[in-house]
Amino acid sequence: MFLLPYLLKIKKVLFIVSLFCSFSVMTGCWDQRELNTLALVTASSFDLDANNNVIATVQIFTPQGTSSSGGSGGSGGSSGTGAQGSNLVISGKGSTISDAVNNIETRVSRHLFRGQNAVIVFGHDFAKKRLKEGLDYAARFYEIKERTLIYVAKDHGVDLLQYRPNIERNSADVMEYLTEKNANLGMSLKDVILMRLGPNKPVILPIIGVKQLRVKGNPEHMFLTLGSAIFANDRLVGTIDHHDTYGQRLIYNEFNQTVFPLHLKGHSGQVSLNIQSVKTATHSAIKDGKWIITVKVSGKGIVFENTTNQSLFKVKTEHKIEKEVNKRLRSIIKHSVKQTQHMNSDVMNFHGVFYREHPDEYNKVSHNWEDIYPRIDVKVNGHINVYDPGMIE
Repeated sequence: MFLLPYLLKIKKVLFIVSLFCSFSVMTGCWDQRELNTLALVTASSFDLDANNNVIATVQIFTPQGTSSSGGSGGSGGSSGTGAQGSNLVISGKGSTISDAVNNIETRVSRHLFRGQNAVIVFGHDFAKKRLKEGLDYAARFYEIKERTLIYVAKDHGVDLLQYRPNIERNSADVMEYLTEKNANLGMSLKDVILMRLGPNKPVILPIIGVKQLRVKGNPEHMFLTLGSAIFANDRLVGTIDHHDTYGQRLIYNEFNQTVFPLHLKGHSGQVSLNIQSVKTATHSAIKDGKWIITVKVSGKGIVFENTTNQSLFKVKTEHKIEKEVNKRLRSIIKHSVKQTQHMNSDVMNFHGVFYREHPDEYNKVSHNWEDIYPRIDVKVNGHINVYDPGMIE
């Protein structure tokens, strides 16, 4: 019984300590922002003016039924209505990206939230002169996700943000979905940062633009991927077209699917073959001082259309189609490699293949890779088989 007073005192002390501990974790969301205080940025772009000042532009999504008065566009802002909501596009100018974005912040009543920023577009001049600055800002800013897609605009990035699609709610959604179409190149911020670790800092980015078409005399606009931009040491060294981009996707084993129209030798008309389930294995060899890459491509083809007079049920005809498509793939890959070798930018990741299979030899020449890469010999083995010739002879 004589211990009871001491136990009561200990109990009181423990109660007070636990009370203070609970207070420390009951701070709630005092440092958080409510959703109605945020301006949700869906896309950003960076351009340069005539004086090399940065023009930063953000596309802000405002759901249907809400007012877009959260920001003042003035001469640097415009608004538009998409399929499921409206968008506000605002620009700001500054000597750096941070300065330009801060200029936007001062004119918007809400806090710019970049957690939903799906796409970053570099204007052509900005990418040509200040690519490193753009990547540095995107990688350092904590709200921008690693999966954010990076594009290079044919002209000005702001034009792509102001584009108003007919189906999707904004142009950011269109640019997101473009990477899933056919064999289009899609490069996330993470992909670019990892690729840039290679010798000469090679980078490949998709080029995108808005093209005006006329349908029954009425002008219509649509997004188009226009090949890819090739960089080395943070400088734009050239561009490649769609087919050369296919070659890079094939070597990277990230080729989705597309349709090739094929001409069969000695026959009029064409066979349209859809290439699917493509798998690529890349291996290296060093023989007699020659650096050699072997690319093995396998997959299946489905006939979408046949305008020739040949029966696709004949084994001989299938072999002709397979021969032609494998010849086409070899040509695409070889030409793609040759283009990047002329630009001396190893966006094919050949350095990674040699490092994986011949680490000692690679480490000896890694500092002079710009002398090795243009001289690499590439061999391509294609094994695309006709999987489904269709049900019509």
